[in-house]
Amino acid sequence: MSITLRQEQLIAELDQDGLDTTAAMSVLATLRRTQELHELDVKRLLGELAK
Repeated sequence: MSITLRQEQLIAELDQDGLDTTAAMSVLATLRRTQELHELDVKRLLGELAK
């Protein structure tokens, strides 16, 4: 299970319990964007190494 998927599940549980998930959703969005940037950077570096 991916980290982001687990975080989504935990946030859903908090939401079902009626808790404010605004901050958690913001952190999750940051985590997703950071992961996306990391993956793009890895692809770029692999491309550089392949030259």
